[in-house]
Amino acid sequence: MVDQLRKGVNERLGYHTLSLQMPNEDKMWARYVEDFPEAFATIKNGIRFLHEEKGVTTIYLMGHSMGARMASAFVSETSDELISGLIVVGCRNNGGELLSCRENLKNINIQVLDIWGGKNAKDTKAAEERKELVSEKYKQVSISGANHKFDGYEKKLVFAVAIWLKSQK
Repeated sequence: MVDQLRKGVNERLGYHTLSLQMPNEDKMWARYVEDFPEAFATIKNGIRFLHEEKGVTTIYLMGHSMGARMASAFVSETSDELISGLIVVGCRNNGGELLSCRENLKNINIQVLDIWGGKNAKDTKAAEERKELVSEKYKQVSISGANHKFDGYEKKLVFAVAIWLKSQK
């Protein structure tokens, strides 16, 4: 899903992307909080690389599932002025501090796109719990019929993300 999204954004908008591999072990989801410091360092290094090595001045951070939790926690905990916006895909709220997209997103003051597969009951419930955050800076989009991984709905995901990115100019 992430690869198709990256390629689609490049094809539609000409934006270049950098894919960062977040910690990804075979363990219970709640234990990933142990890996957040490593994830934060990876994100920070990616931002530094884009800015210092490639001269990029506008950066949007995107994460899917646990990657969305990691990205939202990073933005919530960091005041990195190089991040222009955040895209969370299939982000859930359970798990308490750092693991909860809802708690992380409450503390974010940049543009946010919150997108999920409407066929996934857990993602839909989590998004409903974040509905009070909707504002000029915070937009929610459901892709009707899509599951958590957007199988078969990748083009609709790319379209929704590209429309939002285009509106940020």
